[in-house]
Amino acid sequence: MRRGLLGVVMMVVCAAVLAACAGAGNDVDWRVLADERGVGGDPAVYVAKSDAEYHAVWSDLGFNADRPSVHMDEEVVVAFTVQYASGCEFPFVALDIDHTTGTISPRYAGNEPGQCGDDENPYTVSLAIRRDALTADSYHVHLTAVPPDVVQATAVELHPNG
Repeated sequence: MRRGLLGVVMMVVCAAVLAACAGAGNDVDWRVLADERGVGGDPAVYVAKSDAEYHAVWSDLGFNADRPSVHMDEEVVVAFTVQYASGCEFPFVALDIDHTTGTISPRYAGNEPGQCGDDENPYTVSLAIRRDALTADSYHVHLTAVPPDVVQATAVELHPNG
């Protein structure tokens, strides 16, 4: 009985972890390739539409993990580098894709005001987005400022099918 209950608990935990690593507007539109603190540099947005661009972005950012496989004919890669202060670690929680305004931006969990140090540490998240989930002709890929005084806004244009 214990072994069976443990298996059910493990399946629930695994399902919760997988749900946190993939997101959807309606189905699974994007997935996390990497989520690492201490990787990247200044706040920036990166877009890769070919395997060569993906390899260059992955290498330039210096991820510690092996580069996951991406089907570049079916997906595009975006990466967001932000700066955070010690005590203000705001984790990535979702990717917002607005087809009406043509914007793509990351969403982070916030911290209580006054908990932040005065240092700057890079934090980079890399995602694969299904091309067929990007229905507009072009998108403005940008950072969201959470907290507002930590992230410098930057943007890249993405033409998913061009």
